[in-house]
Amino acid sequence: MSIPLTRCLLVALGLTLGGAAALGTATGETGDGDVGALGAEVRALRARVEALEERLAAVQSAVHVADLPETIEFAGQPVPLDRWDVAERLERELLLSLGNRGQVILWLKRSARYFPYIEGELARAGLPDDLKYVAVIESSLLPTAYSSASALGIWQFIAGTARRYGLGVTPAWDDRRDPERSTAAALAYLRDLYAQFRDWPLALAGYNAGEARVEQALRRQRVSTYYQLALPVETERYVFRALAAKLVLAEPERYGFQVPPERRYQPREAHVVEIQVRDRLAVVDLARTSSSFFRELKELNPQIVDDHLPRGRYRVRVPNGPPTSLATASVRAR
Repeated sequence: MSIPLTRCLLVALGLTLGGAAALGTATGETGDGDVGALGAEVRALRARVEALEERLAAVQSAVHVADLPETIEFAGQPVPLDRWDVAERLERELLLSLGNRGQVILWLKRSARYFPYIEGELARAGLPDDLKYVAVIESSLLPTAYSSASALGIWQFIAGTARRYGLGVTPAWDDRRDPERSTAAALAYLRDLYAQFRDWPLALAGYNAGEARVEQALRRQRVSTYYQLALPVETERYVFRALAAKLVLAEPERYGFQVPPERRYQPREAHVVEIQVRDRLAVVDLARTSSSFFRELKELNPQIVDDHLPRGRYRVRVPNGPPTSLATASVRAR
């Protein structure tokens, strides 16, 4: 039977204390006050170790059992956890999320880069803060995420829906990969879906499967809530995945994740400049005139898809301020 390391330390400290007391008695070098003070320190340490062990046991229980809270809301609407199937569906997604610890850590790191902006835009639009978790389950907060259904970006727009909400989609430039412009489009789309369904879980189902499919399922099955609907498997899991992301990211320590703020990814500092390309501009030339390099400029502007920008007006992010050669409103490629 193994003995926890903390207990071994306490035993060792206790033996040391006893040995020190005995030695002090024999030599006359240790007074009762010194022994008493050391004993008090050991007792305090024992109390701290016991508290840490209790906390560790609680975390291990949360991780392995995935205890659900008694109540949970999403976007201000209560989740009916009193229904056994709802609780089991949520527990499944929570356990699957916790089982991929590396992914959760990356969620936490990337959330520091993107959540402040998304949260601010949600507040300005008067939309629920919980909608930020849609971006987590859609793309793991990766601007270049691409799905088998040809959906792209943090909010995973397909080209048709992207164009419907004002995003440019061309072989050279794709606004779906722009975190700011795609966030504006996603919030507009989610607002329209809520206006249609008057229910946030159904709105999210429409975001995933398409509003027409959800409308048809509601009529055919004669039910009124997302939690009663039979939908494609991915859509049936969709809201529960968002709920699981909310549980973990809102209280990461509860599930054993410790990612200090200084270890999380911060927003990239950059300056936005507007350029007018008269003919065609090589991205490598744009990078050089910006005192940058090709890969860095692409990282700062994931919406740049091709190696050249065709004729047009663009807003690009550069790392070192407006370069002299781009200070005017137009640039001609060599």
